[in-house]
Amino acid sequence: MPETPFTPSKAAILALLDRIQQSPIFSRSKNYSKLLAYLVEKELQAIEDTSSPTKPPKEVEIAIDVFNKSTDFNSADDSTVRVHISNLRKKLDTYFDQAGNTESFRILLPTGEYRLVFKAVNTSAKSQPTNPEVVTTPQIDDTEKAKPTKPKYVYAMTLLIAFSLVIHFGLVLYPNQAQISQSKVSRNSTDALWADLKLQEKKDVLIVLGNEYNQVSNGVAQAYKHVLLTFEDPHTVSVRVSSQLTVKDIRQYNIIYIGDYRSMSKLGSFFKGSGFAITENQLTLATEESTQMFMSPQNTEGRYTDYGLFAKFNGPNKTKVFLIAGFTDAALGNFSRFLTARWGATSLQFKEKLAEHKIESFDNVEMLFKVSSLENMHLNQELVHANKVNHRKIWK
Repeated sequence: MPETPFTPSKAAILALLDRIQQSPIFSRSKNYSKLLAYLVEKELQAIEDTSSPTKPPKEVEIAIDVFNKSTDFNSADDSTVRVHISNLRKKLDTYFDQAGNTESFRILLPTGEYRLVFKAVNTSAKSQPTNPEVVTTPQIDDTEKAKPTKPKYVYAMTLLIAFSLVIHFGLVLYPNQAQISQSKVSRNSTDALWADLKLQEKKDVLIVLGNEYNQVSNGVAQAYKHVLLTFEDPHTVSVRVSSQLTVKDIRQYNIIYIGDYRSMSKLGSFFKGSGFAITENQLTLATEESTQMFMSPQNTEGRYTDYGLFAKFNGPNKTKVFLIAGFTDAALGNFSRFLTARWGATSLQFKEKLAEHKIESFDNVEMLFKVSSLENMHLNQELVHANKVNHRKIWK
Protein backbone atom coordinates (compact mmCIF):
# COMPACT_ATOMS: atom_id res chain seq x y z
CA MET A 1 0.00 0.00 0.00
CA PRO A 2 1.46 3.35 -0.96
CA GLU A 3 2.41 5.76 1.79
CA THR A 4 1.13 8.82 -0.02
CA PRO A 5 -2.59 9.70 0.27
CA PHE A 6 -4.72 10.25 -2.80
CA THR A 7 -8.18 11.64 -3.50
CA PRO A 8 -10.83 9.30 -4.98
CA SER A 9 -13.90 10.68 -6.70
CA LYS A 10 -16.89 11.70 -4.62
CA ALA A 11 -18.95 8.91 -6.18
CA ALA A 12 -16.30 6.33 -5.28
CA ILE A 13 -16.11 7.57 -1.69
CA LEU A 14 -19.88 7.50 -1.22
CA ALA A 15 -20.13 4.05 -2.80
CA LEU A 16 -17.47 2.73 -0.42
CA LEU A 17 -19.22 4.38 2.53
CA ASP A 18 -22.44 2.57 1.59
CA ARG A 19 -20.66 -0.81 1.38
CA ILE A 20 -19.04 -0.25 4.76
CA GLN A 21 -22.34 0.70 6.40
CA GLN A 22 -24.04 -2.37 4.93
CA SER A 23 -21.33 -4.74 6.20
CA PRO A 24 -21.98 -6.85 9.32
CA ILE A 25 -19.34 -4.90 11.23
CA PHE A 26 -21.30 -1.64 10.87
CA SER A 27 -24.90 -2.64 10.12
CA ARG A 28 -25.68 -3.19 13.80
CA SER A 29 -23.81 -0.10 14.99
CA LYS A 30 -25.86 2.98 14.17
CA ASN A 31 -23.62 5.31 16.15
CA TYR A 32 -20.51 4.24 14.26
CA SER A 33 -22.26 4.41 10.90
CA LYS A 34 -23.45 7.91 11.75
CA LEU A 35 -20.00 8.97 12.95
CA LEU A 36 -18.31 7.63 9.81
CA ALA A 37 -20.86 9.31 7.53
CA TYR A 38 -20.28 12.60 9.38
CA LEU A 39 -16.51 12.39 8.94
CA VAL A 40 -16.90 11.45 5.27
CA GLU A 41 -19.17 14.47 4.76
CA LYS A 42 -16.62 16.77 6.40
CA GLU A 43 -13.81 15.31 4.28
CA LEU A 44 -15.83 15.77 1.09
CA GLN A 45 -16.47 19.38 2.03
CA ALA A 46 -12.73 19.88 2.51
CA ILE A 47 -12.02 18.29 -0.90
CA GLU A 48 -14.63 20.36 -2.72
CA ASP A 49 -13.72 23.65 -1.05
CA THR A 50 -10.55 24.49 -2.96
CA SER A 51 -10.71 28.21 -2.21
CA SER A 52 -9.51 27.84 1.38
CA PRO A 53 -8.32 24.95 3.54
CA THR A 54 -11.08 23.41 5.68
CA LYS A 55 -10.11 22.39 9.19
CA PRO A 56 -11.18 18.96 10.53
CA PRO A 57 -14.11 19.01 13.00
CA LYS A 58 -13.29 19.52 16.66
CA GLU A 59 -14.23 17.08 19.40
CA VAL A 60 -16.97 19.35 20.70
CA GLU A 61 -18.46 19.68 17.20
CA ILE A 62 -18.62 15.91 16.81
CA ALA A 63 -20.17 15.58 20.27
CA ILE A 64 -22.95 18.03 19.38
CA ASP A 65 -23.55 17.03 15.74
CA VAL A 66 -23.25 13.24 16.05
CA PHE A 67 -24.03 12.37 19.66
CA ASN A 68 -26.54 15.16 20.37
CA LYS A 69 -24.58 16.54 23.31
CA SER A 70 -25.46 19.94 24.70
CA THR A 71 -23.51 23.04 23.76
CA ASP A 72 -21.81 23.04 27.17
CA PHE A 73 -20.15 19.71 26.37
CA ASN A 74 -16.86 19.30 28.26
CA SER A 75 -14.46 16.74 26.82
CA ALA A 76 -12.59 16.56 30.12
CA ASP A 77 -15.67 15.01 31.76
CA ASP A 78 -17.05 13.06 28.81
CA SER A 79 -14.98 10.64 26.72
CA THR A 80 -17.77 9.67 24.32
CA VAL A 81 -16.14 11.10 21.20
CA ARG A 82 -12.66 9.78 21.93
CA VAL A 83 -13.92 6.28 22.71
CA HIS A 84 -16.07 6.16 19.57
CA ILE A 85 -13.24 7.47 17.39
CA SER A 86 -10.89 4.83 18.76
CA ASN A 87 -13.45 2.07 18.17
CA LEU A 88 -14.27 3.41 14.71
CA ARG A 89 -10.60 3.20 13.78
CA LYS A 90 -10.59 -0.47 14.81
CA LYS A 91 -13.82 -1.17 12.94
CA LEU A 92 -12.43 0.32 9.75
CA ASP A 93 -9.27 -1.77 10.06
CA THR A 94 -11.40 -4.88 10.59
CA TYR A 95 -13.61 -4.11 7.59
CA PHE A 96 -10.66 -3.66 5.23
CA ASP A 97 -8.98 -6.80 6.57
CA GLN A 98 -12.15 -8.87 6.06
CA ALA A 99 -15.15 -7.97 3.91
CA GLY A 100 -13.37 -5.04 2.27
CA ASN A 101 -10.02 -6.68 1.61
CA THR A 102 -10.48 -6.28 -2.17
CA GLU A 103 -11.42 -2.59 -2.12
CA SER A 104 -9.33 -0.40 -4.42
CA PHE A 105 -8.72 2.13 -1.65
CA ARG A 106 -9.04 2.39 2.11
CA ILE A 107 -10.51 4.94 4.48
CA LEU A 108 -8.09 5.55 7.34
CA LEU A 109 -8.56 7.43 10.59
CA PRO A 110 -5.13 8.65 11.76
CA THR A 111 -4.40 8.28 15.46
CA GLY A 112 -5.05 11.45 17.42
CA GLU A 113 -7.02 13.11 14.60
CA TYR A 114 -10.68 13.62 13.68
CA ARG A 115 -10.22 13.51 9.91
CA LEU A 116 -10.15 10.81 7.27
CA VAL A 117 -7.38 9.85 4.87
CA PHE A 118 -7.81 7.84 1.67
CA LYS A 119 -5.10 5.47 0.47
CA ALA A 120 -4.97 3.30 -2.62
CA VAL A 121 -4.23 -0.41 -2.21
CA ASN A 122 -2.93 -3.15 -4.44
CA THR A 123 -5.93 -5.49 -4.73
CA SER A 124 -4.08 -8.15 -6.72
CA ALA A 125 -2.17 -9.22 -3.63
CA LYS A 126 -5.42 -9.65 -1.69
CA SER A 127 -7.49 -11.72 -4.08
CA GLN A 128 -7.08 -14.84 -1.91
CA PRO A 129 -7.04 -15.07 1.89
CA THR A 130 -3.55 -15.75 3.19
CA ASN A 131 -4.37 -16.58 6.82
CA PRO A 132 -4.93 -20.33 7.25
CA GLU A 133 -6.51 -19.81 10.68
CA VAL A 134 -9.47 -17.81 9.32
CA VAL A 135 -12.63 -19.71 8.50
CA THR A 136 -15.70 -17.89 7.22
CA THR A 137 -18.89 -18.75 9.07
CA PRO A 138 -22.45 -17.81 8.12
CA GLN A 139 -24.49 -15.38 10.17
CA ILE A 140 -27.18 -17.15 12.18
CA ASP A 141 -30.79 -16.05 12.07
CA ASP A 142 -32.45 -16.57 15.43
CA THR A 143 -36.06 -16.05 14.34
CA GLU A 144 -38.42 -18.87 15.24
CA LYS A 145 -39.03 -19.74 11.59
CA ALA A 146 -35.39 -19.86 10.67
CA LYS A 147 -33.85 -23.23 10.07
CA PRO A 148 -31.39 -24.04 12.89
CA THR A 149 -27.80 -23.64 11.82
CA LYS A 150 -25.30 -26.10 13.19
CA PRO A 151 -22.91 -24.31 15.60
CA LYS A 152 -19.26 -24.05 14.68
CA TYR A 153 -16.77 -24.73 17.44
CA VAL A 154 -13.08 -25.24 17.95
CA TYR A 155 -11.09 -27.46 20.27
CA ALA A 156 -10.22 -25.43 23.33
CA MET A 157 -6.49 -26.08 23.14
CA THR A 158 -6.46 -25.12 19.48
CA LEU A 159 -8.05 -21.86 20.54
CA LEU A 160 -5.18 -21.24 22.94
CA ILE A 161 -2.78 -21.41 20.01
CA ALA A 162 -5.06 -19.18 17.92
CA PHE A 163 -5.30 -16.72 20.79
CA SER A 164 -1.53 -16.46 21.03
CA LEU A 165 -1.48 -15.61 17.33
CA VAL A 166 -4.19 -13.03 17.86
CA ILE A 167 -2.28 -11.42 20.70
CA HIS A 168 1.01 -11.20 18.81
CA PHE A 169 -0.17 -10.65 15.26
CA GLY A 170 -3.70 -9.22 15.58
CA LEU A 171 -5.28 -12.06 13.59
CA VAL A 172 -9.07 -12.36 13.35
CA LEU A 173 -10.63 -15.37 15.05
CA TYR A 174 -13.61 -17.32 13.79
CA PRO A 175 -14.72 -20.47 15.57
CA ASN A 176 -15.09 -23.63 13.54
CA GLN A 177 -16.47 -27.04 14.40
CA ALA A 178 -15.21 -29.30 17.15
CA GLN A 179 -16.74 -32.17 19.07
CA ILE A 180 -19.05 -31.28 21.96
CA SER A 181 -18.62 -33.59 24.94
CA GLN A 182 -19.26 -33.66 28.66
CA SER A 183 -17.54 -30.92 30.70
CA LYS A 184 -15.88 -31.64 34.04
CA VAL A 185 -14.93 -28.96 36.52
CA SER A 186 -11.60 -29.62 38.25
CA ARG A 187 -9.69 -27.91 41.03
CA ASN A 188 -12.37 -25.37 41.93
CA SER A 189 -15.26 -27.84 41.77
CA THR A 190 -15.69 -27.76 45.55
CA ASP A 191 -15.88 -23.97 45.60
CA ALA A 192 -19.32 -22.43 45.62
CA LEU A 193 -18.52 -20.05 42.80
CA TRP A 194 -18.03 -22.74 40.14
CA ALA A 195 -19.52 -25.86 41.74
CA ASP A 196 -22.76 -25.66 39.71
CA LEU A 197 -20.90 -26.60 36.55
CA LYS A 198 -20.07 -29.99 38.05
CA LEU A 199 -23.45 -30.52 39.67
CA GLN A 200 -25.26 -30.01 36.36
CA GLU A 201 -23.79 -33.02 34.65
CA LYS A 202 -26.45 -33.12 31.94
CA LYS A 203 -25.55 -29.70 30.58
CA ASP A 204 -22.47 -28.93 28.49
CA VAL A 205 -20.43 -25.77 28.99
CA LEU A 206 -20.16 -23.09 26.32
CA ILE A 207 -17.64 -20.26 26.76
CA VAL A 208 -18.81 -17.16 24.90
CA LEU A 209 -16.08 -14.69 23.92
CA GLY A 210 -17.41 -11.19 23.58
CA ASN A 211 -15.87 -9.09 20.88
CA GLU A 212 -17.58 -6.57 18.67
CA TYR A 213 -15.10 -7.00 15.84
CA ASN A 214 -14.63 -10.81 15.91
CA GLN A 215 -11.09 -10.03 16.98
CA VAL A 216 -9.84 -11.44 20.27
CA SER A 217 -8.09 -9.00 22.58
CA ASN A 218 -5.26 -9.77 24.97
CA GLY A 219 -7.53 -9.42 28.01
CA VAL A 220 -10.18 -11.78 26.62
CA ALA A 221 -7.48 -14.34 25.78
CA GLN A 222 -6.00 -14.17 29.27
CA ALA A 223 -9.42 -14.45 30.89
CA TYR A 224 -10.30 -17.41 28.69
CA LYS A 225 -7.09 -19.16 29.75
CA HIS A 226 -7.79 -18.64 33.46
CA VAL A 227 -11.36 -19.89 33.19
CA LEU A 228 -10.27 -22.86 31.08
CA LEU A 229 -7.91 -24.00 33.84
CA THR A 230 -10.91 -24.73 36.08
CA PHE A 231 -11.73 -27.72 33.88
CA GLU A 232 -10.13 -31.16 34.08
CA ASP A 233 -10.19 -31.59 30.31
CA PRO A 234 -10.12 -28.30 28.34
CA HIS A 235 -10.91 -30.21 25.13
CA THR A 236 -14.46 -30.81 26.38
CA VAL A 237 -15.36 -27.11 26.59
CA SER A 238 -17.07 -25.56 23.58
CA VAL A 239 -16.34 -21.99 22.51
CA ARG A 240 -18.21 -19.37 20.52
CA VAL A 241 -17.93 -15.63 19.82
CA SER A 242 -20.87 -13.59 21.09
CA SER A 243 -21.92 -12.40 17.64
CA GLN A 244 -22.62 -16.06 16.76
CA LEU A 245 -24.55 -16.86 19.96
CA THR A 246 -28.10 -18.15 19.41
CA VAL A 247 -31.17 -18.41 21.60
CA LYS A 248 -30.88 -22.17 21.26
CA ASP A 249 -27.35 -22.02 22.72
CA ILE A 250 -28.59 -20.11 25.77
CA ARG A 251 -31.25 -22.74 26.42
CA GLN A 252 -28.96 -25.70 25.79
CA TYR A 253 -25.69 -24.86 27.59
CA ASN A 254 -24.25 -23.56 30.80
CA ILE A 255 -22.82 -20.25 29.56
CA ILE A 256 -19.62 -18.48 30.64
CA TYR A 257 -19.39 -15.06 29.01
CA ILE A 258 -16.01 -13.28 28.85
CA GLY A 259 -15.84 -9.85 27.24
CA ASP A 260 -16.68 -6.18 27.39
CA TYR A 261 -20.13 -4.73 28.08
CA ARG A 262 -20.59 -3.66 24.45
CA SER A 263 -20.27 -7.20 23.09
CA MET A 264 -22.74 -9.12 25.25
CA SER A 265 -25.13 -9.58 22.33
CA LYS A 266 -28.16 -11.64 23.42
CA LEU A 267 -26.79 -11.83 26.94
CA GLY A 268 -27.39 -8.09 27.22
CA SER A 269 -30.87 -8.99 28.53
CA PHE A 270 -29.03 -9.60 31.81
CA PHE A 271 -29.53 -5.94 32.71
CA LYS A 272 -33.31 -6.48 32.88
CA GLY A 273 -32.78 -8.39 36.10
CA SER A 274 -29.64 -6.64 37.29
CA GLY A 275 -29.30 -4.03 40.00
CA PHE A 276 -27.31 -2.00 37.46
CA ALA A 277 -28.39 -0.10 34.38
CA ILE A 278 -26.09 0.54 31.45
CA THR A 279 -26.24 3.69 29.35
CA GLU A 280 -27.15 3.58 25.67
CA ASN A 281 -23.54 4.18 24.62
CA GLN A 282 -22.50 1.42 27.07
CA LEU A 283 -19.86 3.60 28.67
CA THR A 284 -21.41 3.93 32.13
CA LEU A 285 -22.94 1.58 34.68
CA ALA A 286 -25.34 3.00 37.25
CA THR A 287 -27.06 1.55 40.29
CA GLU A 288 -30.80 1.04 39.97
CA GLU A 289 -31.51 4.22 41.91
CA SER A 290 -28.80 6.07 39.90
CA THR A 291 -27.15 7.02 43.19
CA GLN A 292 -23.78 5.74 41.98
CA MET A 293 -22.19 5.92 38.53
CA PHE A 294 -19.32 3.75 37.31
CA MET A 295 -17.76 5.12 34.13
CA SER A 296 -15.46 3.70 31.47
CA PRO A 297 -11.94 5.13 31.81
CA GLN A 298 -11.32 8.13 29.55
CA ASN A 299 -7.96 6.75 28.47
CA THR A 300 -5.82 3.73 29.27
CA GLU A 301 -2.45 5.44 29.30
CA GLY A 302 -0.78 5.55 32.69
CA ARG A 303 -2.82 4.58 35.73
CA TYR A 304 -6.58 4.25 35.38
CA THR A 305 -9.64 2.61 36.95
CA ASP A 306 -11.96 0.12 35.30
CA TYR A 307 -15.03 -1.65 36.68
CA GLY A 308 -15.27 -5.42 36.31
CA LEU A 309 -18.54 -7.27 36.78
CA PHE A 310 -18.99 -10.89 37.79
CA ALA A 311 -22.49 -12.34 37.77
CA LYS A 312 -23.89 -15.82 38.21
CA PHE A 313 -27.56 -16.56 37.69
CA ASN A 314 -30.06 -19.15 36.55
CA GLY A 315 -30.50 -19.67 32.83
CA PRO A 316 -33.84 -20.17 31.03
CA ASN A 317 -33.75 -23.98 30.98
CA LYS A 318 -32.24 -25.21 34.26
CA THR A 319 -28.85 -23.92 33.17
CA LYS A 320 -26.39 -21.50 34.74
CA VAL A 321 -24.97 -18.31 33.25
CA PHE A 322 -21.68 -16.75 34.37
CA LEU A 323 -20.60 -13.26 33.28
CA ILE A 324 -17.09 -11.81 33.45
CA ALA A 325 -17.29 -8.35 31.92
CA GLY A 326 -15.54 -5.00 31.97
CA PHE A 327 -14.95 -1.81 30.02
CA THR A 328 -11.31 -2.59 29.15
CA ASP A 329 -8.84 -5.47 29.05
CA ALA A 330 -7.68 -4.79 32.61
CA ALA A 331 -11.01 -5.90 34.07
CA LEU A 332 -10.87 -9.16 32.12
CA GLY A 333 -7.33 -10.56 32.31
CA ASN A 334 -6.12 -10.78 35.90
CA PHE A 335 -9.61 -9.99 37.18
CA SER A 336 -10.64 -13.43 35.87
CA ARG A 337 -7.63 -14.91 37.59
CA PHE A 338 -8.91 -13.50 40.87
CA LEU A 339 -12.30 -15.11 40.19
CA THR A 340 -10.84 -18.56 39.48
CA ALA A 341 -8.02 -18.79 42.05
CA ARG A 342 -8.41 -20.14 45.58
CA TRP A 343 -6.81 -16.99 46.98
CA GLY A 344 -9.39 -14.87 45.17
CA ALA A 345 -13.17 -14.81 45.08
CA THR A 346 -13.53 -18.23 46.71
CA SER A 347 -11.29 -17.44 49.69
CA LEU A 348 -12.68 -17.14 53.20
CA GLN A 349 -11.41 -13.56 53.41
CA PHE A 350 -13.38 -12.54 50.33
CA LYS A 351 -16.53 -14.35 51.49
CA GLU A 352 -16.39 -12.31 54.68
CA LYS A 353 -16.11 -9.18 52.54
CA LEU A 354 -19.13 -10.35 50.54
CA ALA A 355 -21.12 -10.81 53.75
CA GLU A 356 -20.66 -7.11 54.45
CA HIS A 357 -22.75 -6.51 51.32
CA LYS A 358 -25.43 -8.92 52.70
CA ILE A 359 -24.69 -11.56 50.07
CA GLU A 360 -24.77 -15.01 51.68
CA SER A 361 -24.35 -17.24 48.63
CA PHE A 362 -23.23 -17.19 45.00
CA ASP A 363 -26.71 -18.05 43.69
CA ASN A 364 -28.21 -15.34 41.43
CA VAL A 365 -25.68 -12.73 42.45
CA GLU A 366 -23.70 -9.94 40.79
CA MET A 367 -20.55 -8.29 42.07
CA LEU A 368 -18.93 -5.11 40.79
CA PHE A 369 -15.21 -4.59 41.33
CA LYS A 370 -13.09 -1.47 41.11
CA VAL A 371 -10.08 -2.62 39.09
CA SER A 372 -6.94 -0.50 39.25
CA SER A 373 -4.54 -0.80 36.34
CA LEU A 374 -1.36 0.71 34.96
CA GLU A 375 -1.08 0.68 31.16
CA ASN A 376 -3.30 -2.40 30.86
CA MET A 377 -1.46 -4.17 33.70
CA HIS A 378 -3.75 -5.19 36.54
CA LEU A 379 -2.78 -3.87 39.98
CA ASN A 380 -5.61 -4.83 42.33
CA GLN A 381 -9.37 -5.12 42.67
CA GLU A 382 -11.86 -4.05 45.31
CA LEU A 383 -15.47 -5.14 45.71
CA VAL A 384 -17.58 -1.96 45.60
CA HIS A 385 -21.12 -3.23 45.04
CA ALA A 386 -23.08 -6.47 45.19
CA ASN A 387 -26.71 -7.30 44.43
CA LYS A 388 -29.03 -10.23 44.02
CA VAL A 389 -30.06 -10.88 40.41
CA ASN A 390 -33.71 -11.33 39.43
CA HIS A 391 -33.19 -14.06 36.85
CA ARG A 392 -36.90 -14.31 36.04
CA LYS A 393 -36.91 -10.77 34.63
CA ILE A 394 -33.95 -11.56 32.39
CA TRP A 395 -35.70 -14.29 30.44
CA LYS A 396 -39.18 -12.75 30.15
